[in-house]
Amino acid sequence: MKMNPEIEKQLNFLRDVIHDAISLSPDVEAAMAELEGAGFCPALSINVAIPDPENLPVLELVTRDGPLILTDSDTDFLRNVGIVTVDC
Repeated sequence: MKMNPEIEKQLNFLRDVIHDAISLSPDVEAAMAELEGAGFCPALSINVAIPDPENLPVLELVTRDGPLILTDSDTDFLRNVGIVTVDC
């Protein structure tokens, strides 16, 4: 999708303020410091975009009665945000 320079400027500003808000959080700072202390080099990346209306993802209704099928990518994401999944 082609954007005008003002929209791109606003998206960059939004990306920057979200990054600042997250990275200045004491909890995020502590977690990053702990990872660095363990010898890792964590990186924080914020992606802000306006989706192309013609390529929006298809949403599926998930009910309590139906199975919830998670991909490996789904479980990796959940684990990265502190949510553990269990296979039944």
